[in-house]
Order: sequence, then C-alpha cells, then structure tokens
Amino acid sequence: MVSSLIFSSRILAQTEDEGKEKEDGITIEEIDELLRRHDRKVVHANRVEILDDIGVKRLVLGPEDLRFYDENGKLRSFLSLEGLRFYDENRKLRIHLVRTGLDIYDRNEKARSSHTLEGLGFRDENGKTRIVLDLKGFSIHNEKGKVRIILGPEGLSISDKDESTRAVLGSTSLTSSETGDETITAPSTLTLFDKKGKVLFKAPQ
Repeated sequence: MVSSLIFSSRILAQTEDEGKEKEDGITIEEIDELLRRHDRKVVHANRVEILDDIGVKRLVLGPEDLRFYDENGKLRSFLSLEGLRFYDENRKLRIHLVRTGLDIYDRNEKARSSHTLEGLGFRDENGKTRIVLDLKGFSIHNEKGKVRIILGPEGLSISDKDESTRAVLGSTSLTSSETGDETITAPSTLTLFDKKGKVLFKAPQ
C-alpha cells in the first residue's frame, strides 16, 4: 500500500490569485490538503517517487523514464523511449523489449534468445547461434555457430562441420560434371554427397 509521495524538485499548486511552493518530502495527505485548499486537480513536479508503508521506494516517475522497484528497493523494470527492460533480484538484465524486437538474457546478462519481425533465434552460453526459425525455415547450428541442419520449403538439408552439404531430402540443384547441365531433383528425392559435393547416392534415380 502506498503511504507517501516524494517530489524531488518542487511542487507548485496555483490558483488565479495565489501561488504556493513546497520542497521535497510531501506526503499524500499533504497533497490532498493542498489540492483541497486551492480547489485544484493538478500537481506540477519534475520527479515523483512512490514509497510503500515502510518507506521503501517502489516507483519513480521522471521526465524521461518510469522505474519500478521491488520490496527491497531494487530496480526491477525500466521504461523509457528506448524500450522496456526487466531485471532480476541481482539487477541483471533479463528481458529487453524494443521497437524492433525482444531479447531474453541469462543470469550472466548474455543474450540467449532474440525475437524480431524477421524470426526467432536462440544462442548458447558462449553467444553462438544454435537455433534459428524465420521465414526461410528452421536451422540448427553447432557450437561454432555453423549451420548443420536446415528444414525449409524445399526439404531437409544436413551439412558437415565445414558447412558442406552432405544429405538432402527434397528438391536440390545438381550440376552434371560431364555436360554442365543443371537439374532440380523431385521433392521426394534423397541425395547424398561427399565432402567435395560429388553425388554419392540418389533415390529415386
């Protein structure tokens, strides 16, 4: 329950024929009395702090941001023109929402997932991208961030540690070593390649 307000600059309640100023540390009761006496509905201030019953700061409203605190007085969320941030009990950034998307962080403040209009990405504890889901499909990456599996509109593709395609289930482009002609396999085709990209197996033929 809120018990008091603190205006850190000054409070000005003014009627047509009278002005009054009060410095820091005004309570809700004093504000009510001030407004009642001057028959006004507006309080002017540069900064507003709301305290709980035991005097712990819980909310701060400033000219450029809004901050929320927990019962221990620790900052837990921060709203500004740059976006919305959420912090854990150790004041570590855990969620950051901006105009272009949403980032989620671990307890070490390392970004672990990103959500944007283009897609969704997940990272490991070393910051390497491991999973991506976007308009092109779904991809899985190894610990070095290299693509190993892609599932997209054309089918399923598996690559080795050097990102060379080794297997494709679905449509893929093949170039004849003899004529140089290019062909597109059917969606039901399974094609296996060696590390140099040479076809080892294809079914159906």
